[in-house]
Parts: sequence; structure tokens; C-alpha cells
Amino acid sequence: MIEGNPDAIIMEVCLGGTLSQLIHGISGAFASVSVHARIRAALDVIGGIEYLHAHKVLHRDVKPANCLLRLPYEVGAPLVPSIKLADLGMARHHDERMTSRAGTLLYMAPEMIKGVRYSFPVDIYSFGLVLYEVLAGAKPFSEAQRHCSGGFAVLVTRGARPSLSLLPAGPTCGYICNIVCACWDAEPANRFQAGLLANCLRCLALMT
Repeated sequence: MIEGNPDAIIMEVCLGGTLSQLIHGISGAFASVSVHARIRAALDVIGGIEYLHAHKVLHRDVKPANCLLRLPYEVGAPLVPSIKLADLGMARHHDERMTSRAGTLLYMAPEMIKGVRYSFPVDIYSFGLVLYEVLAGAKPFSEAQRHCSGGFAVLVTRGARPSLSLLPAGPTCGYICNIVCACWDAEPANRFQAGLLANCLRCLALMT
């Protein structure tokens, strides 16, 4: 029996695993997920970022492995179960001193890699890679880029980005490419704010 008033954290149980597991799972179930459903899944992720940014908090480790499905995905379902952005171990209030290279290198913004001052756009850059991974169904950057002998970080700071050829073809392809590219623009000021990005994705969802 616990006496007194102990501190406690009440956490929601998410039974569906991670978004990364869904995308790259050996069952291949993600191949059957429509473009519309993928965009709706991405909307849940940007919604979490939008909430954090509204409260002046940077997540700093946005990636599919930190996106949890509330329920397991059933093959053939019209939508992916709702997603929660999790793991706030790297999160920091905007007013706090920010360390460089926080998070996961594959999804890390170039300004964070360089160790220069950064802000909310680092989460948008990371989300752009998540959005790419969701839509392409493949990890961002080619295997050769990820294992570049000259250093993956150097490639990113010099402007290397994933190939757009893996994004869905069709009438919305140009719109999708524009949104993704704006998220990972080398200039942080040119990236979307979270709320505007969410609105763009809602419009895109209506088009697919």
C-alpha cells in the first residue's frame, strides 16, 4: 500500500504499435493503405506538433517510431487508427537552452546538425521526412545516402534530400511534392508553421 501523495504519471495505452512498425512491418499491410488514409494519419502527427508549438514546446525527435497507434491496424480498413505523438524525452520549452544534435540523425534538421541556433522549424523538417515516409512507404534517403562514407550529416547540410520519385503519382503529385519540399527547405524561415501545414494537409486529404 502506497502512503502519502506520491507523484504519478497517467499514460494512455496505445495497442497498435508504432507508425514505423506499420509502414515497414513484414506483413506488408501498409501497401494496402490508400493515399487518403496516409494523409489522414500524417494529420494526427502534425496535430500533435501543432499542440506542442502552441505551448512553446519543441519535440525535437519527431519520427515514425515515436508515433503510436491507439489501436492495431486492420488490413482493408479505410483509415489508420488515430495516432499519438509520443516520447517527449527530448522535448524542451522554447525559452530553454537548446543542445545541438538532439534526436535522431536521420530526421534531424540541418541547422540542428550544424549546431547553430534553432527553433520550431526543426520539428517541421522532421515531420516533412515523416510525411515522406508515410506517403512513399519507404525510409527517407537512399540506403547509399544513409550509409555515406563521407558522412550522412554532411550530405544533409549540403542540401541532400530524399528522392521525390517514390511519392504517389497522380493529379495531386505536384501538390504533395510542394508540401514535402517546403517542410524540409534548407532555410528554416521558409518552412510551414504547424497550423498552416495542417490546413494544407486537410485540403490535400479532400483531394485524394
